[in-house]
Amino acid sequence: MNTLQAVPADGTLSANDLGRLSIRTAQPLFIDAYWANHATGGFILIDEASNATVAAGTFIVEAKDA
Repeated sequence: MNTLQAVPADGTLSANDLGRLSIRTAQPLFIDAYWANHATGGFILIDEASNATVAAGTFIVEAKDA
């Protein structure tokens, strides 16, 4: 955490762990980079079965592939 050095995960993250992931959606999402707009630059993931928040994060917007 102190160095922010990337290390491979074993497939799971525990509470307060940091991770980087890619998400593919069925339909386009309208988002902003977190640095540009905090209101539309963050997200939470909710478990459908329990309605519990299971993750939170911010968007890093990268250029689209040509």
